Amino acid sequence: SLTTVSEHNDGLESFYDLSPTFSPDGKKIAYKHSSRSRGCSIDIYSIEEKKVQTLAECPISRTDALDWSPDGLHLVTNVFNHIKKIESLVLVNATTGKNKILLAPSENASGYLWPRFSPDGNSIAVVYFQPNNHLWVIGLVDVKSGEFSEIFSSGEEVSQVVWSEDGSMLYYLIVRSKEQGIWQIDLNSKEAEQVVEINSSSLDYNRKKDQFVYIEREKQHNIWRSSHGVDGKLNTAPFIPNLPQTNYPTLSPDNKYLAYISTESGIDSLWVMTIETHASLLLFQAKHSDKLR
Repeated sequence: SLTTVSEHNDGLESFYDLSPTFSPDGKKIAYKHSSRSRGCSIDIYSIEEKKVQTLAECPISRTDALDWSPDGLHLVTNVFNHIKKIESLVLVNATTGKNKILLAPSENASGYLWPRFSPDGNSIAVVYFQPNNHLWVIGLVDVKSGEFSEIFSSGEEVSQVVWSEDGSMLYYLIVRSKEQGIWQIDLNSKEAEQVVEINSSSLDYNRKKDQFVYIEREKQHNIWRSSHGVDGKLNTAPFIPNLPQTNYPTLSPDNKYLAYISTESGIDSLWVMTIETHASLLLFQAKHSDKLR
């Protein structure tokens, strides 16, 4: 997500741009734009014209997702079903902004998450969690009827799903598990196998070049510092924010330096920082298989 803060006459306002998706011709990007003053809208940015068009208000939802149909006529996103208390799908006309809500899941679940149109545009692949039996289910929603058909279920957490170029397979992510990584499932045989082991929570796929793009999941930590103010109160605030996996911060005897270990992409490093200037110096970087303690 992208967060921007702008100065207005009425003070500071935060804007959030979420869930970007390209049009089939690659000339436009649709995304959800949320701000304090105007709420949430689905906007379309024309790359060549450098113009933004507000298409429609965002349907009320608890999750953010957006995908563009292969024919360019519709966007699909989530909408919260207040009766069943789950996420359903809604089609948004990419020209008029009019909505068509599809059938909600028949079983109690989190709802239909991460919707992705099939290459032929007839189906939408989704993932939804059934909390009663702790199953993550991959299935297809028929665009015309809204009917759901189950393809695969897993006891491991599944995040996102994308299509192969010919529509014969689905790729999906398993996260927070010993089996984490990109998996594929053949829609005909229903056989699943791991493609590559990665630690990620988001995924996209280049159908023409058979390539994946994903974000590496890194833990972010703050090193905090407490100090007494002039009023005698103890103030605590982040001293070094947004560090990768971090352990064992220690102060030098004269309180001028801070030493800590930081782990990024599986590699441990020993750092020292000057507290007054925040200047950092890398002292030692371990080998990929070594751990620093």
